[in-house]
Amino acid sequence: MRLIFTNGNLTPEEQKARDTMIYLFNPVLKFLLMTEGQAEFQRFGYNSCRQTAIFGADYLSKLLPDYTFSAYEGSFIEAVNCEITPYAHAYIIGAYQDRYILVDLARTTKPLIFMEIDSIDSYPRIGEYKESHKLGHNRINLISALETKDPEYLTGMIPKDVVTMIDNLVKSLSKESPVKQMEFCDMVYKKTTSLRR
Repeated sequence: MRLIFTNGNLTPEEQKARDTMIYLFNPVLKFLLMTEGQAEFQRFGYNSCRQTAIFGADYLSKLLPDYTFSAYEGSFIEAVNCEITPYAHAYIIGAYQDRYILVDLARTTKPLIFMEIDSIDSYPRIGEYKESHKLGHNRINLISALETKDPEYLTGMIPKDVVTMIDNLVKSLSKESPVKQMEFCDMVYKKTTSLRR
């Protein structure tokens, strides 16, 4: 399955942020979850939408500082094998003036999303998402989620320590050749998703 849905309406800065998030940040976060919380990560079927939304919104705010990024937990229903299945899923919305981008990097069986949307209430109904319907959403309190002294439940680490580790690993990976970066990216996505570049 292809790796990403996007649209041609992204600015050059948004395109650069998209590539950093998909090819550096997301593989690093999944790698961290595989190594620090392997049993729990596997138990949850490599699903990490809440962690991806929280840590992703924080990381995106460094890449696109003029934007306001918020993490949301949405309620969805989807037709799966002719049955309606409800589920919760977390994602990110970036806002800049009257412009919104949806960033959903936690999918394991559908393409990741980094695209312009009409409003914070929008969620695309395209391609593999045609049967998905968002019923509503609640904003995740990022300050509370990132500042807590309670350990994050997949890694057992304090969230601030996870942020520092992500920053360090992304910086280290950024110094590698593009070929090494893509090899790392492919290895992580192959182990944790059905998505391929």
